[in-house]
Order: sequence, then structure tokens, then C-alpha cells
Amino acid sequence: MTVLYVAARFDRSFFFRIADGLAVAMAVALPWSTSATGICIILWLVALLPTLDGAAIRREVTGEWQSGRFAPGFANRSPTR
Repeated sequence: MTVLYVAARFDRSFFFRIADGLAVAMAVALPWSTSATGICIILWLVALLPTLDGAAIRREVTGEWQSGRFAPGFANRSPTR
């Protein structure tokens, strides 16, 4: 019964809430302590890792997204002479 409770407790929404709380703690600690801020950043990264979608990261790294998705916005920003 304890195993089921632990497995149900560690879902993505749990880690989202933990990461949000650590982000707030990081913002609160920022003006007073650099070491506490660093510790909060490390804990936030550890809590954020289980929330990431591995397939989406793999697509982003390998470039399987549509490459022309942002191109129209940058095409109009060329300098004119």
C-alpha cells in the first residue's frame, strides 16, 4: 500500500507544484543570500527534470520541428539601404 501511495504522489503535477514553489523561494532569497539562491536554483532544476517531455526535447535537439515556423517574422527585419 505504501508503494502505491508513493507512486501516486510522484506524478508530473506534483513536480510542477514543487518547481513553482522553488521558483518563488528563489525569487525571495535573491536579494539576501547568494548561496540560498544557488541552492534553490539547483533544487529547482532537480524538480524540473521529471516534468520535461523527452520526446519534445529530442525533436527540438534534432531539428524535427518545422524549420520555417519563425522565418516569415525574420524575413521582414532585413536592413534596407
